[in-house]
Amino acid sequence: MAPTACDYPKSERLRCRSDYLELAARGNKVHTASFIIVWAITERQQTRFGATVSRKVGNAVVRNRLKRCLREYYRLHKQMFTAADFNIIAKQRAASLSFGDISRELDRALIRLHT
Repeated sequence: MAPTACDYPKSERLRCRSDYLELAARGNKVHTASFIIVWAITERQQTRFGATVSRKVGNAVVRNRLKRCLREYYRLHKQMFTAADFNIIAKQRAASLSFGDISRELDRALIRLHT
């Protein structure tokens, strides 16, 4: 089965701890009310995405819902992400947001990131 534009294959994921640590060390940050977007341009010509939600945000159900929402946002809005590594870190305020609220906030942040 051929990959489509809406897939989220393993090649587009930040997969190991060292990827996240490297990104945190050399990445740029954009803050919003509910998220921190850490991003860094790499030598790869591909976008890689990761989502981080700590225990401070909520219990396992809340954290997993947020991670699913963030991955779905990436999957649906890939064209807004440049060829770089991205990690979206959720703040405590993100626990109460709906998918629509998450989308609007990240849309504004990514537009700000590109200007």
